[in-house]
Amino acid sequence: MKKMLIMCLFAIFFVGCASGFKSFYNPWFNENYFPQEAYLKEGEEPVLMKTSDLDAKYREVTSRWYWCIGYSGFNGPNYSENAVYRSIANFSKEVKAKVVIWSKSYTDTRNGVFSSPQTHYHSYVDAYGMGHTYTTTSYSTYSYSIDRYDYSAYFLFRFLKNIECCMPLVLL
Repeated sequence: MKKMLIMCLFAIFFVGCASGFKSFYNPWFNENYFPQEAYLKEGEEPVLMKTSDLDAKYREVTSRWYWCIGYSGFNGPNYSENAVYRSIANFSKEVKAKVVIWSKSYTDTRNGVFSSPQTHYHSYVDAYGMGHTYTTTSYSTYSYSIDRYDYSAYFLFRFLKNIECCMPLVLL
């Protein structure tokens, strides 16, 4: 019973990571707003970059003519880096982003207690030879502690590949 409960909790956590980026995705442009050649092609793999300073990395990447097509962020338990990479890679293929910059930062620890019922079946024969059965229920109490993290990701692509000249920005 305890193994089954733990396996269910892990399954929920890994499904949470996979759906977290998708569930909280906020597109900045309508789908296919840009020319098709700008988006990730079928069979092409996105470039994933992990950073501890998401804002600085965002400014660095976008200064090289990359455009952000959307953002996603959520708070969840500590997923393995491999699970996060798979989740981001799969979702970036859906939105056709060529580059994803993402970060993971600790927020807090949540503690709690839960009870799990266990049913016990009993039987006996009385003095008259009649068989009787009854059940009893006992409860096992378990405690847990889960570290929580903020996951954030920007989904980008390079809009201009070759820039031969750049005109200065003139403010009027």
